Formats: sequence, C-alpha cells, structure tokens
Amino acid sequence: MRKTKLTSLPWPGENGPTGTSSAEMHGFVPTDKRIVRAVELLTTNRQTLSDVAVDVNLSSSRFRHLFKKELNVSPNRYLKTSRFKQAKILVEGSFLRIKEIAALVGVNDVSHFVRDYKAYYGLTPSQARQTVMIGNHRRAAKANK
Repeated sequence: MRKTKLTSLPWPGENGPTGTSSAEMHGFVPTDKRIVRAVELLTTNRQTLSDVAVDVNLSSSRFRHLFKKELNVSPNRYLKTSRFKQAKILVEGSFLRIKEIAALVGVNDVSHFVRDYKAYYGLTPSQARQTVMIGNHRRAAKANK
C-alpha cells in the first residue's frame, strides 16, 4: 500500500474547505478501508480506540500497527492532535466556556485539558482566546479610522 504525502494541511473535522479529510491533516492518506473507517469513527463519534478497533474488525494491537503504518502516526497521537486542533478552532472562534470546549472535544478533566493545550500551543485556552480578541479589536479599530 502506498502513502501519499500532502502539501497542505486543512483544519480538523470531516472535511475542510478544500475537500480534504481529517486523516489528510496529518500528511498521509490511508489506503486501507478499515483505517479510513477508523478515522471517520474517531472524528465523528468520539469512540475509544479499543471500540474503534472492534468496529473495524481488528484486534487492538493490529489496529495500532495498521494505523501507524497507514498514517505514520499512532492512533493515540492522531486522536490527541485532532482533538486539540478542533479545540483551537472552538477557543478562537466561539464564546463557549473552556469547560464546554474540553467536553466537546472529548477531554473530561479541564485541568488536564488546559495543561495539554498549553503544551501543544504555548498558551492556555484563555490566553489564546484573549490574544485573538485583542487582534480582532485592533483590526476593527484600524478599519474604523
């Protein structure tokens, strides 16, 4: 099976504006139909990895092996990356509370969510939101001049 390297990476979710899937955001297009289905399940249903393995008729170890082979990233890393990219979109583009965003992306513990978000992006979700709001305010002020 051949992996195809992509040149642009869209936002997470089922399909970005260019028609690319969330699997492609990691740089590879899976060719194994079971892994394609697994990616769909992970991004839409918020299932656990073991549940997804069962749904695609693979043992957990075989699922992890094929997933890594197809996408060049472990299922755990893929899931975490997808969740935090979706969280970033929600933090920067909505007025949902951080607790609500954490729950929406499948993280139950808000303190772990904040810590991991900061490790991933260098800012806490609140700091990231504040930065976006300040930038929007400055752009609006310039436009009114």
